[in-house]
Amino acid sequence: MDKNFDFNQVGKRMPYATPDDFFAKMQSNILDAVQDSTTKNTDSKAKKRQVRKWLWPVSLSAAAAVAAMFVINMHFFALKPSAASNDMLEVEQAFAQLSDGDQAFILDVYQDDVFINN
Repeated sequence: MDKNFDFNQVGKRMPYATPDDFFAKMQSNILDAVQDSTTKNTDSKAKKRQVRKWLWPVSLSAAAAVAAMFVINMHFFALKPSAASNDMLEVEQAFAQLSDGDQAFILDVYQDDVFINN
């Protein structure tokens, strides 16, 4: 390496060149881009607000419709006292038609069943 290097010998010439109006155009391009992005940003915020305006009523009405379907479903398919007694009567008749050994076996199984006795 040369220890006698002198910057004065290098000169003051720029290693690159730019057009005359480069920096003015760059500034205007940046300002235009920033203004476009802010208008796009506000447009997306406005769209989000519009979605939120109709999202709540739609979701609440959907939830109300589902709740109404559950209530109607429980109302129509609930066992009526007469239907429950008819079902029990059919079970008693079927049980009476079994042999004595089968009846004893079924009673033993039901008495030992953990889930029925709890």
